[in-house]
Amino acid sequence: MRCSRRELFAVPLGAFVWRSIPGCKEAPLRLAIVQTKIFPSVNESCAKMERAIAEAARGGARVVVFPEGCLWGADTTPEQFTLAKEKLARASAEANVYLIYGQCLPRKEMGRLVQAMSVVDPRGQEIFYYVKHYDQPGEKIPSVFIVDGVPASGIICADRWLRTIEELPLYRGAKISFELSANFAEEWIPPLQWCWYVPRALRNQVWVVFCNSAANVDCPGHGHSAVISPQGEIVAAMPDNREGILWAQIKPEQATAGGLELRANHPVLKHFWEAGLQLYDQKPDALGPRQIPQAGAPVDVTLVVAQVTGSLAEMEQVLTQAAQAGADLVAFPSGAAAIRFLPTLCELSRKYRTALALGIAQNPEDPQADISPEAIVIGPDGTILTRHHRLAQYDAWSSAKDLKSLTFRLNNVRGLILLEDDIRWTEVIEVAAVAGVQILIHVDHRQSTDTDRLQYLQERSVAASFGMFSAMANVVGSTLWEDLDPRPERRAIIDRRPWPDRPDVDIYSPFGANLIREAGAEEKLISAKRRIPGINQYFSDRIARFPDVAAWLTWAANWLF
Repeated sequence: MRCSRRELFAVPLGAFVWRSIPGCKEAPLRLAIVQTKIFPSVNESCAKMERAIAEAARGGARVVVFPEGCLWGADTTPEQFTLAKEKLARASAEANVYLIYGQCLPRKEMGRLVQAMSVVDPRGQEIFYYVKHYDQPGEKIPSVFIVDGVPASGIICADRWLRTIEELPLYRGAKISFELSANFAEEWIPPLQWCWYVPRALRNQVWVVFCNSAANVDCPGHGHSAVISPQGEIVAAMPDNREGILWAQIKPEQATAGGLELRANHPVLKHFWEAGLQLYDQKPDALGPRQIPQAGAPVDVTLVVAQVTGSLAEMEQVLTQAAQAGADLVAFPSGAAAIRFLPTLCELSRKYRTALALGIAQNPEDPQADISPEAIVIGPDGTILTRHHRLAQYDAWSSAKDLKSLTFRLNNVRGLILLEDDIRWTEVIEVAAVAGVQILIHVDHRQSTDTDRLQYLQERSVAASFGMFSAMANVVGSTLWEDLDPRPERRAIIDRRPWPDRPDVDIYSPFGANLIREAGAEEKLISAKRRIPGINQYFSDRIARFPDVAAWLTWAANWLF
């Protein structure tokens, strides 16, 4: 049974649970993702889209997807643009398909280049429309639309960096996240590949459909359109920027939202998500006053990551080397030492005048004991700066009112430490960045293999992209990242100007964090030194001009940190 209509619901305050649609069976959906060049002609682009819709229908597609700006109306009249949209609606109805496409609105009407997204159902009726917030920051937050009974959401390109658009619709029940983009060629980082899309699928456990242009009106594109499963697997993908149709069949019921549900029902964070929902109905000021941290003086910080566990002698050996290198903090993996050695670790920290961060294992020999690990930061004077359980361990947070116990200070710079899979809770990192945190420490104990190394890097790349200096300690594949300024190179790409000098890093990523170093399997220690600016520039660079998300995140920063 196909369901073309559904009453959209408002998620009630309280436990987050996806609602099913009575009488509706979520059948597999056959998708046709059209990767095409963007033509600066409304008639030419419309005709090309009509041909692709017909071809997709012949191939059995139920959903046809086009990239951002595919219907290019920038230099036409509003009347001509409306006629083109009507043609596409008729083509959708004749083919009996859902049509999801990007459009560049007439410049005469908007005053500048503005992108929008439309969804047309098999009757030829528009059921979803939203204007790109990066073009029009005050636009309404998009909700969800329904494809044969399956709730879905839409993102236009850079709006992927706005949590109001990327994840609030998922909280409202979307099982498929459609992103329409016209990315710059430089946004494809071969060692990281689909680094924005795989982590979205993994941390929320939903389908992600990425439709990118083959080439843009004024610059090359990178293509690589893809369909990603809720488990982070690439189900189908274009290998480059060639034109063509990417075919995929997906099973919506595989989207369980398990990761999102875990975060949304957290004893503390559930209030964050409930507040976000208020933005659909209330003005941003309803969330309360906004306070932005004051700037301080820049500080030089040296972070060291040590791939050593289970041996206090080896840990001290590493500390000796790190102290000689001027380390301010040494991060060890989760499970590096048992809790009974905590006094010794405090003494070592004091002896070498170096802060330590690690995941400490509880006593595994006592069956009555709590064996869950804890994240601990020990100051250079041997005092414990912070200590906490994983966020996913609800009972440890049931009486908490905030997340201040995740933070510490190092050389008067605020830091945040996360344990194991909590690295997927990127809303915590983002709110911490708005609150002024500039150092991120992550401690893990994951035996990474060749098959999951890429996912591992992708998730850490996203986590490190909130204006911080990051040390990620693991038993293998430990990493150091930096994202400490608004990236002059990003602006150069957008403005099509020559790039500034490339920094000395392993992976250069103009629109996200740079990977400074990744440890080899036999390396026990890697280090990096960076000058931390007087303030985390993430808020001013990425958030401040968007009233909804700015209000939400600053309200949360005031409360959580």
